[in-house]
Amino acid sequence: MFQDFTIYEVEFKAYDNGSIYNRILQLPRVMIEQYFLETINKAARTQRPIKIELIRTEPYFDQYELRYIPQEYKVIFANNSYVSSHSEEFKEQE
Repeated sequence: MFQDFTIYEVEFKAYDNGSIYNRILQLPRVMIEQYFLETINKAARTQRPIKIELIRTEPYFDQYELRYIPQEYKVIFANNSYVSSHSEEFKEQE
């Protein structure tokens, strides 16, 4: 079976006890997925409040302004400790 080995660039952020770890990953999709899943599994097992963000920015063409505009796509994971200590961040907005 053929795998897509296109290289994607994503920003990986981890918030751990007030510290922010930021990395730019340039990898095939399967490796990014594997890295993200391993990281969130580790974060889920710890008692420290941890939040993980995976951000991919892609330009899209605005036909009215005739220019490319960056569009961000995010996947966010927060463990139970983070959610309970930062509950205001996860309230629904009206």
